[in-house]
Amino acid sequence: MKNTKFLVLFSIIFAFFVAFAQEEPDQDVPAQDDQDVPAQDDQDVPAQDDQDQEAPDQDTQEPEDPDTGDNYGHMIGGEPAKSWEDGGQDFFVMFNSNIDNKIKLFGEDDANPQGDTCVDSSSFTLNDFHIPEDAIIEEAYLVWMGAVDPAKLNEPTDNEVYLSFVQAADPAVKIEGEEGKITAGETGKKLNAAPSFDFEGIKFKDTVEIGCSETKNGTAEEFELGYFTYRVDVTDFFKKIEEKNREAGYGEDGEYYGTYTFSGLDCTDHDAYKCKTTMVSGWSLFFIYRSKNIKPKKIYFYNGLSFVVGDKSTAKVKGFELPLYPAVRVTTMIAEGDPSLAVQSLPPEGIFLSGQNATGSYKLNNKCNPITSTYVEVFNSVSSIVNWNPDAADDNKIQCVSGPEDEGVNYGMDVDTFLLDSSKEINLQEHLEKGNTEMDIQLSVNQDGIFTNFMVISVDIKGANFDIPDEFDDEKYFCACPASENNGVKDYYCPYSNGSREFYYLVRVQNWGEDETGIVTISDELDPQLDYVAGTTEMATNCRAAKDGDETKRGDTCDDWKEIPDKDGGKFPLSGTGYKLSDKMLTCNKTSCPDKILVRYKVRPKKGIAKNYVFNNTAEIKDELSDEPYKTNKSYPLKLKPGSCVSDSICPNPTPEMCGGVKDDKECGASGLPECPNGYVCENFKCVNNPELMCNDAAVELGLGKNTPQSDNSIIISKNNDGLPLVLGQFTLQASGCDEDKVFNFDAISVHYDTKRDNNFTFSDFELIYDADGNGVYDEAVDSILSSVPENENSDLSYVHFTLKKNAKKYVGKSLNYFLVRAKVDYRSEDIAANTSFHFYLEDGDVRINKEIEGNAATVSNQNLEFATFYLEPTGDFFIITTGSHDPAVPPVSEMNKNIPVMQVRTKSIGKENSVKQFKVKIPSSKFVKFGEKNGITGISLWLDTNNDGLGDIKLAEKTVFESGESTSITLDNFTQAINYSADEEKYFVIYVDFNMAKADPAMVGRIQVPKGGLKLKEESNFYELPLNSKTYTYACQEGDANCETKKKSGGCAVLEVESDNTNILFIAAVVSAAAMLGFALLRKRIF
Repeated sequence: MKNTKFLVLFSIIFAFFVAFAQEEPDQDVPAQDDQDVPAQDDQDVPAQDDQDQEAPDQDTQEPEDPDTGDNYGHMIGGEPAKSWEDGGQDFFVMFNSNIDNKIKLFGEDDANPQGDTCVDSSSFTLNDFHIPEDAIIEEAYLVWMGAVDPAKLNEPTDNEVYLSFVQAADPAVKIEGEEGKITAGETGKKLNAAPSFDFEGIKFKDTVEIGCSETKNGTAEEFELGYFTYRVDVTDFFKKIEEKNREAGYGEDGEYYGTYTFSGLDCTDHDAYKCKTTMVSGWSLFFIYRSKNIKPKKIYFYNGLSFVVGDKSTAKVKGFELPLYPAVRVTTMIAEGDPSLAVQSLPPEGIFLSGQNATGSYKLNNKCNPITSTYVEVFNSVSSIVNWNPDAADDNKIQCVSGPEDEGVNYGMDVDTFLLDSSKEINLQEHLEKGNTEMDIQLSVNQDGIFTNFMVISVDIKGANFDIPDEFDDEKYFCACPASENNGVKDYYCPYSNGSREFYYLVRVQNWGEDETGIVTISDELDPQLDYVAGTTEMATNCRAAKDGDETKRGDTCDDWKEIPDKDGGKFPLSGTGYKLSDKMLTCNKTSCPDKILVRYKVRPKKGIAKNYVFNNTAEIKDELSDEPYKTNKSYPLKLKPGSCVSDSICPNPTPEMCGGVKDDKECGASGLPECPNGYVCENFKCVNNPELMCNDAAVELGLGKNTPQSDNSIIISKNNDGLPLVLGQFTLQASGCDEDKVFNFDAISVHYDTKRDNNFTFSDFELIYDADGNGVYDEAVDSILSSVPENENSDLSYVHFTLKKNAKKYVGKSLNYFLVRAKVDYRSEDIAANTSFHFYLEDGDVRINKEIEGNAATVSNQNLEFATFYLEPTGDFFIITTGSHDPAVPPVSEMNKNIPVMQVRTKSIGKENSVKQFKVKIPSSKFVKFGEKNGITGISLWLDTNNDGLGDIKLAEKTVFESGESTSITLDNFTQAINYSADEEKYFVIYVDFNMAKADPAMVGRIQVPKGGLKLKEESNFYELPLNSKTYTYACQEGDANCETKKKSGGCAVLEVESDNTNILFIAAVVSAAAMLGFALLRKRIF
């Protein structure tokens, strides 16, 4: 019989192991391999000069400028001067020079003509080869460089030039004359001014020819030469173009297309420059733009004015993550440069790419800069321009322009763009591998004397998590009344007529990254010419693509819409910090997308807006695990232009049915719908309160939970609790006067907080949680978030209000129901005084019960409830001792008489080294069981908790025999290893206790304390703060506490006597524990 019982017991336990084993384990995060420094190919990459040293540690030293000599400037290299890294931008460079070839000097090669004459102006015509027509220019820099007349080397350089514009579509849209004056600073800078992004100057001596002409070379003389460059922000110039285009009544597409003319730069044709063909007078216009047609990329700008012969430098590009088969573009601005000049002993001419893990290097080349037998012709007076569109036909991908061959493109300027497409060039693939986060670009110069100015690099990057692939359409779109047949505008709004017609904005939120997200929030700011229609913001998750026959014609249609509440006063709820959409989102792929969210809201154009006004809108989607938010539609704003719509009588305003569908209000009573939760009954397809199951006269008692942070402890946390949510308190609700299985409604609760008028405290992400297992910790597998408040809308109010969702209101009256309140905390000041603290609490009337029930007579008692006080770690010389974040939960009574962890202790030695020499533990009062008693504490041990999991890893001390006088206090000092602290080191300990309590009336209770003076240190320090108490371990169950009880067959609460330790009791304990767990699972399923 005994063996049979053990067999049954084993079967029950085995069945439970099988059940729990079927839960999906957490996916391991794959470890990242160490990244090797890319090796260099001795044959392909020019070797470093003897004086070059090993690159300094990037984390500890600033990069050094290439050593080319003070007189000759600094080559392009090192870290970027500017970068654009949000992924939604691209760049282009316009250019020309103010030097032409008007005469033929003696000995000049017909195949290599040189610039010899200054001209007043030069132009560049921008068109759809260069940028897409929907481009929005966001930042622009005019760069000019020139040579200085030897007689003016000590005078200020020319800091004033002119830029004009004539639009291609309408020449009347133009900027000219004084309106196009560009000035760099108040006065011009001298050549010896400190170099910066805005200005660089160089000055050096060289042997040149003087007196050259068409009939003679001239004579050699030593002259001092000078060159300079300015780089000026001219973003406002393009804003003027936009303004003039708008005033003319035109749309935005192609508004920048036209001719840009540069003039007014001092130019010298002094023999010292002309005879050696080193005249320089050129310009470029570099700008950053957005377009919905570009791929995500990051852009880096490197500047460096220098005169270079036989030298090299390296630019390190990093801070990105490459997708599969990315494209890279490199653009350089170089003055001078001649073809067919090469010396084998000098570094090879060219630009070289070295990928992160590549074994060699790749020589940049294109049809304008071809590979010869020994080197690449780059500085060859031939410039190359690449089509913005990566899908352009091969014969339309690149244009070669040069002075000799192209009228209007002058001399002495090399602006080359190289397109490196790893999907089409197999030799690039080892340099541009998926996942790479850095690369080197090396600029190498042979005998050809050149003047460097800048280099721009763009790198395709992996799309953001919320970037929905092109084939699935944009994240942000609109819904308006139907367009009329002659509309002709794709993205439009219906202009004001008899009444301002509203329209919807909609935002898709889907995770197309490689990992699930953390908390996802959305934020949005409205165009100043739009009014929000209060109460119209909603979200849905059960969505599918709209199809023929649906009232919704575009995007998704959903049937589970729910309101996103407006902010106070009917304000737009997505403004400011935005709105939390989800705790996490699983990843999508091309075959399935488990988590979809669609957000919509309605707006109305204001009266009196300009005739051709364009509404711009971009939403931001943020994953708490990422540094930056994703801007919808690849950072390109959704632009709505006035269109032609059907009449008001046909469509006064778009309806929800037209714009994403409406909620299917059926909750029950139809095929496929679930039954109503416990406490509800189905009427007219709705779950309504079931009066037969409601406990209308419930006498609800409010109490502190057994696993609440201890109110008699001083709990000390870091200033922001390491960014983690903090459990502020656990409370319980239980109703008397309720029949079996009857429920009450928990409708709402307000929770107050007190910071002692310290305005440095901030609280956010408030949550009310149903703590299903009562252990005081949120576990998403079993617990439920009932209500969340992202932030307190009114900072003047020191409380937060939670309203419970309909399906989370009902609780069985006789059960002891556990709840948690948690939030994130931060402190604005870095200096924290001792005793800086806060606590949360409840007052009369804060808990609302059965408020919507007719004839409600429910009451709530014991409403004044104080949660624990939390102190912040002070700045100064302190030794912290406090409860750890993984303080053990009180176990069920049936598991209490074991060797169990009862307290986690966090310690920290602030500011200095120290050691713990003694650890004292006592019984705090006579009502608790004592050390050494038969039905008390039979053993205690101290463990070092190296990984802060609340379990302990290394046993430091143990006591199982208690001497006379140790019944209420024991000292642990014979440690198995020294407990030493370095300055600011943190250590965790766990205290284990062997209880041996028995059933009694009143119930036996266990508790321990680390008292004042309980720790002795090697070095004297200020303790902050003792005493420290464990939770209370009561060897009895409160009626209705399913997390404590071991059910008998007849019901009620049962506790095991330790003296009756035999097979029968074990068998009964296992059976009733299994029944209790099963019953609790069913009960929870019924409630939610």
